[in-house]
Amino acid sequence: MSRGLGGLLVGLCIAGSLLASAVPTPQKAAPNLTLRLQAPYWLGGQGHFILGSDQLGREILYRLLAGLRTSLVIGAVAATIAAAIGTLLGLTGGYAGGALDTLLMRIVDVQLSFPFLVLAIAIVAVLGHSLTNVLVILILWGWASFARFARGEVLSLREGEFVQASWALGASPARIVRRHLLPNVLPRIAVVWTYMIAQMAVGEGSLSFLGLGVEEPAVSLATMMNDGRVHLSTAWWVATFPGLTLMLLILSVNFLGDGLADRFNPKFRRGGLRLL
Repeated sequence: MSRGLGGLLVGLCIAGSLLASAVPTPQKAAPNLTLRLQAPYWLGGQGHFILGSDQLGREILYRLLAGLRTSLVIGAVAATIAAAIGTLLGLTGGYAGGALDTLLMRIVDVQLSFPFLVLAIAIVAVLGHSLTNVLVILILWGWASFARFARGEVLSLREGEFVQASWALGASPARIVRRHLLPNVLPRIAVVWTYMIAQMAVGEGSLSFLGLGVEEPAVSLATMMNDGRVHLSTAWWVATFPGLTLMLLILSVNFLGDGLADRFNPKFRRGGLRLL
Protein backbone atom coordinates (compact mmCIF):
# COMPACT_ATOMS: atom_id res chain seq x y z
CA MET A 1 0.00 0.00 0.00
CA SER A 2 2.75 2.43 0.93
CA ARG A 3 4.53 1.72 -2.37
CA GLY A 4 1.38 2.48 -4.36
CA LEU A 5 0.62 5.65 -2.41
CA GLY A 6 4.23 6.79 -2.66
CA GLY A 7 4.32 6.11 -6.38
CA LEU A 8 1.07 8.03 -6.88
CA LEU A 9 2.28 11.04 -4.91
CA VAL A 10 5.66 11.04 -6.64
CA GLY A 11 3.85 10.82 -9.99
CA LEU A 12 1.72 13.82 -9.07
CA CYS A 13 4.82 15.77 -8.03
CA ILE A 14 6.56 14.92 -11.31
CA ALA A 15 3.47 15.82 -13.35
CA GLY A 16 3.22 19.16 -11.58
CA SER A 17 6.89 19.93 -12.14
CA LEU A 18 6.62 19.00 -15.84
CA LEU A 19 3.58 21.24 -16.15
CA ALA A 20 5.65 24.16 -14.94
CA SER A 21 8.17 23.64 -17.74
CA ALA A 22 5.68 22.74 -20.48
CA VAL A 23 3.16 25.55 -20.01
CA PRO A 24 4.34 29.04 -21.05
CA THR A 25 4.72 31.43 -18.11
CA PRO A 26 1.47 33.40 -17.82
CA GLN A 27 1.22 37.09 -17.22
CA LYS A 28 0.22 36.39 -13.60
CA ALA A 29 3.71 34.99 -12.92
CA ALA A 30 5.32 38.33 -13.82
CA PRO A 31 5.91 40.92 -11.06
CA ASN A 32 2.95 43.22 -10.45
CA LEU A 33 3.35 45.37 -7.36
CA THR A 34 -0.26 46.55 -7.51
CA LEU A 35 -1.36 42.99 -6.64
CA ARG A 36 1.33 42.11 -4.09
CA LEU A 37 0.47 39.83 -1.15
CA GLN A 38 -3.01 39.10 -2.41
CA ALA A 39 -4.84 36.23 -0.73
CA PRO A 40 -6.16 33.29 -2.81
CA TYR A 41 -9.36 34.18 -4.61
CA TRP A 42 -11.29 31.60 -2.58
CA LEU A 43 -10.33 33.58 0.53
CA GLY A 44 -11.56 36.85 -0.94
CA GLY A 45 -8.33 38.06 -2.54
CA GLN A 46 -8.18 40.18 -5.69
CA GLY A 47 -6.67 39.16 -9.03
CA HIS A 48 -8.05 35.58 -9.09
CA PHE A 49 -4.81 34.06 -7.80
CA ILE A 50 -5.38 30.38 -7.05
CA LEU A 51 -2.85 30.26 -4.18
CA GLY A 52 -2.36 33.97 -3.71
CA SER A 53 0.51 36.24 -4.77
CA ASP A 54 3.91 36.91 -3.23
CA GLN A 55 5.63 40.13 -2.19
CA LEU A 56 6.18 41.07 -5.85
CA GLY A 57 2.65 40.25 -6.98
CA ARG A 58 3.59 36.97 -8.70
CA GLU A 59 1.29 33.94 -8.79
CA ILE A 60 2.47 31.53 -6.11
CA LEU A 61 1.10 28.46 -7.89
CA TYR A 62 3.36 28.76 -10.94
CA ARG A 63 6.41 29.56 -8.84
CA LEU A 64 5.54 26.65 -6.58
CA LEU A 65 5.49 24.23 -9.53
CA ALA A 66 8.84 25.57 -10.72
CA GLY A 67 10.28 25.18 -7.21
CA LEU A 68 8.97 21.62 -7.06
CA ARG A 69 10.80 20.87 -10.31
CA THR A 70 14.01 22.29 -8.82
CA SER A 71 13.73 20.12 -5.70
CA LEU A 72 12.98 16.98 -7.73
CA VAL A 73 15.82 17.50 -10.18
CA ILE A 74 18.40 18.39 -7.54
CA GLY A 75 17.32 15.54 -5.25
CA ALA A 76 17.27 12.89 -7.98
CA VAL A 77 20.49 13.95 -9.71
CA ALA A 78 22.47 14.38 -6.48
CA ALA A 79 21.22 11.07 -5.06
CA THR A 80 21.99 9.22 -8.30
CA ILE A 81 25.56 10.51 -8.59
CA ALA A 82 26.20 9.97 -4.88
CA ALA A 83 24.83 6.42 -5.18
CA ALA A 84 27.08 5.65 -8.15
CA ILE A 85 30.22 6.93 -6.42
CA GLY A 86 29.44 5.45 -3.02
CA THR A 87 28.36 2.05 -4.36
CA LEU A 88 31.49 1.73 -6.49
CA LEU A 89 33.77 2.55 -3.57
CA GLY A 90 31.81 0.37 -1.17
CA LEU A 91 31.92 -2.63 -3.51
CA THR A 92 35.64 -2.15 -4.10
CA GLY A 93 36.57 -1.80 -0.45
CA GLY A 94 34.24 -4.53 0.79
CA TYR A 95 35.47 -7.15 -1.67
CA ALA A 96 39.15 -6.19 -1.65
CA GLY A 97 39.45 -5.85 2.13
CA GLY A 98 42.80 -5.18 3.73
CA ALA A 99 44.49 -1.79 3.61
CA LEU A 100 42.33 -0.48 0.77
CA ASP A 101 39.14 -1.19 2.70
CA THR A 102 40.58 0.40 5.84
CA LEU A 103 41.62 3.54 3.94
CA LEU A 104 38.24 3.95 2.24
CA MET A 105 36.34 3.47 5.50
CA ARG A 106 38.49 6.02 7.31
CA ILE A 107 37.70 8.52 4.55
CA VAL A 108 34.02 7.67 5.00
CA ASP A 109 34.29 8.20 8.77
CA VAL A 110 35.89 11.61 8.25
CA GLN A 111 33.22 12.64 5.78
CA LEU A 112 30.35 11.48 8.01
CA SER A 113 31.80 13.35 10.98
CA PHE A 114 32.20 16.60 9.02
CA PRO A 115 29.34 19.08 9.74
CA PHE A 116 27.10 19.58 6.72
CA LEU A 117 26.75 23.35 7.10
CA VAL A 118 30.50 23.84 7.53
CA LEU A 119 31.07 21.90 4.31
CA ALA A 120 28.40 23.94 2.52
CA ILE A 121 29.77 27.29 3.72
CA ALA A 122 33.31 26.34 2.69
CA ILE A 123 32.26 25.31 -0.83
CA VAL A 124 30.01 28.33 -1.34
CA ALA A 125 32.78 30.65 -0.11
CA VAL A 126 35.16 29.21 -2.72
CA LEU A 127 32.87 28.48 -5.66
CA GLY A 128 29.94 30.85 -5.11
CA HIS A 129 26.18 30.31 -5.53
CA SER A 130 24.82 28.12 -8.34
CA LEU A 131 22.78 24.98 -8.91
CA THR A 132 25.96 23.13 -9.85
CA ASN A 133 27.61 24.02 -6.55
CA VAL A 134 24.51 22.90 -4.65
CA LEU A 135 24.81 19.54 -6.41
CA VAL A 136 28.50 19.33 -5.50
CA ILE A 137 27.69 19.97 -1.83
CA LEU A 138 24.94 17.36 -1.72
CA ILE A 139 27.02 14.73 -3.54
CA LEU A 140 29.98 15.23 -1.20
CA TRP A 141 27.56 14.96 1.71
CA GLY A 142 25.71 11.84 0.52
CA TRP A 143 28.18 9.45 -1.12
CA ALA A 144 29.61 8.14 2.18
CA SER A 145 26.25 6.72 3.28
CA PHE A 146 26.02 4.67 0.09
CA ALA A 147 29.64 3.52 0.45
CA ARG A 148 29.14 2.26 3.99
CA PHE A 149 25.87 0.51 3.13
CA ALA A 150 27.29 -1.15 0.00
CA ARG A 151 30.36 -2.31 1.90
CA GLY A 152 28.19 -3.91 4.57
CA GLU A 153 26.18 -5.77 1.95
CA VAL A 154 29.33 -7.02 0.20
CA LEU A 155 30.82 -8.27 3.47
CA SER A 156 27.74 -10.44 3.97
CA LEU A 157 27.80 -11.73 0.38
CA ARG A 158 31.44 -12.29 -0.47
CA GLU A 159 31.66 -15.47 1.65
CA GLY A 160 28.61 -16.94 -0.07
CA GLU A 161 28.88 -20.20 -1.99
CA PHE A 162 28.11 -18.60 -5.36
CA VAL A 163 30.99 -16.13 -4.90
CA GLN A 164 33.40 -18.84 -3.74
CA ALA A 165 32.40 -21.04 -6.66
CA SER A 166 33.06 -18.25 -9.15
CA TRP A 167 36.44 -17.58 -7.55
CA ALA A 168 37.32 -21.29 -7.69
CA LEU A 169 36.43 -21.39 -11.39
CA GLY A 170 38.94 -18.61 -12.05
CA ALA A 171 36.66 -15.59 -12.35
CA SER A 172 38.44 -12.28 -11.93
CA PRO A 173 37.56 -9.98 -9.00
CA ALA A 174 36.09 -7.46 -11.44
CA ARG A 175 33.82 -10.10 -12.95
CA ILE A 176 32.71 -11.36 -9.53
CA VAL A 177 31.84 -7.84 -8.44
CA ARG A 178 30.08 -6.99 -11.71
CA ARG A 179 28.18 -10.25 -12.29
CA HIS A 180 27.46 -11.51 -8.78
CA LEU A 181 27.82 -8.88 -6.07
CA LEU A 182 26.43 -5.81 -7.83
CA PRO A 183 23.10 -7.41 -8.92
CA ASN A 184 22.50 -8.53 -5.33
CA VAL A 185 23.35 -5.14 -3.86
CA LEU A 186 21.44 -2.94 -6.32
CA PRO A 187 17.88 -3.67 -5.06
CA ARG A 188 18.82 -2.55 -1.56
CA ILE A 189 20.75 0.41 -2.92
CA ALA A 190 17.57 1.42 -4.77
CA VAL A 191 15.73 1.58 -1.44
CA VAL A 192 18.44 3.77 0.09
CA TRP A 193 18.41 5.90 -3.07
CA THR A 194 14.73 6.76 -2.64
CA TYR A 195 15.27 7.82 0.96
CA MET A 196 18.32 9.81 -0.09
CA ILE A 197 16.26 11.78 -2.63
CA ALA A 198 14.16 13.05 0.26
CA GLN A 199 17.28 13.87 2.29
CA MET A 200 18.80 15.70 -0.67
CA ALA A 201 15.60 17.73 -1.08
CA VAL A 202 15.75 18.66 2.60
CA GLY A 203 19.45 19.51 2.27
CA GLU A 204 18.80 21.74 -0.73
CA GLY A 205 15.95 23.38 1.14
CA SER A 206 18.17 24.05 4.15
CA LEU A 207 20.86 25.63 2.00
CA SER A 208 18.41 27.75 0.02
CA PHE A 209 16.58 28.88 3.17
CA LEU A 210 19.90 30.04 4.65
CA GLY A 211 20.88 31.82 1.45
CA LEU A 212 23.57 29.30 0.50
CA GLY A 213 21.71 27.53 -2.28
CA VAL A 214 19.49 28.48 -5.19
CA GLU A 215 19.30 32.16 -6.08
CA GLU A 216 17.08 34.20 -8.37
CA PRO A 217 16.04 33.86 -11.13
CA ALA A 218 15.96 30.14 -10.25
CA VAL A 219 13.05 29.18 -8.00
CA SER A 220 13.22 26.91 -4.97
CA LEU A 221 10.54 25.95 -2.48
CA ALA A 222 12.86 26.94 0.36
CA THR A 223 13.63 30.37 -1.13
CA MET A 224 9.88 30.97 -1.41
CA MET A 225 9.53 30.03 2.26
CA ASN A 226 12.40 32.35 3.16
CA ASP A 227 10.83 35.21 1.22
CA GLY A 228 7.48 34.64 2.91
CA ARG A 229 8.61 34.22 6.52
CA VAL A 230 8.60 37.98 7.09
CA HIS A 231 4.95 38.11 5.98
CA LEU A 232 3.61 35.23 8.07
CA SER A 233 1.40 37.48 10.19
CA THR A 234 -0.20 39.27 7.22
CA ALA A 235 0.24 36.90 4.22
CA TRP A 236 0.65 33.37 5.60
CA TRP A 237 0.06 31.75 2.21
CA VAL A 238 3.39 32.99 0.78
CA ALA A 239 5.41 30.63 3.00
CA THR A 240 2.78 28.03 3.93
CA PHE A 241 1.99 26.58 0.51
CA PRO A 242 5.67 26.04 -0.48
CA GLY A 243 6.28 24.44 2.92
CA LEU A 244 3.34 22.07 2.51
CA THR A 245 4.50 21.18 -0.99
CA LEU A 246 8.00 20.34 0.23
CA MET A 247 6.50 18.22 3.02
CA LEU A 248 4.29 16.37 0.50
CA LEU A 249 7.30 15.69 -1.73
CA ILE A 250 9.36 14.27 1.14
CA LEU A 251 6.46 12.16 2.44
CA SER A 252 5.74 10.73 -1.00
CA VAL A 253 9.36 9.73 -1.59
CA ASN A 254 9.56 8.17 1.88
CA PHE A 255 6.34 6.22 1.26
CA LEU A 256 7.84 4.96 -1.98
CA GLY A 257 10.99 3.91 -0.14
CA ASP A 258 8.93 2.06 2.48
CA GLY A 259 7.13 0.19 -0.28
CA LEU A 260 10.37 -0.79 -1.97
CA ALA A 261 11.80 -1.92 1.36
CA ASP A 262 8.80 -4.21 1.84
CA ARG A 263 9.13 -5.45 -1.72
CA PHE A 264 12.79 -6.44 -1.34
CA ASN A 265 12.49 -7.77 2.23
CA PRO A 266 12.43 -11.59 2.09
CA LYS A 267 10.52 -11.72 5.38
CA PHE A 268 7.44 -10.46 3.54
CA ARG A 269 7.73 -12.82 0.58
CA ARG A 270 7.16 -16.51 0.01
CA GLY A 271 7.26 -18.13 -3.38
CA GLY A 272 7.31 -14.74 -5.10
CA LEU A 273 4.02 -13.64 -3.50
CA ARG A 274 3.63 -10.97 -0.87
CA LEU A 275 2.07 -12.06 2.41
CA LEU A 276 1.25 -8.56 3.66
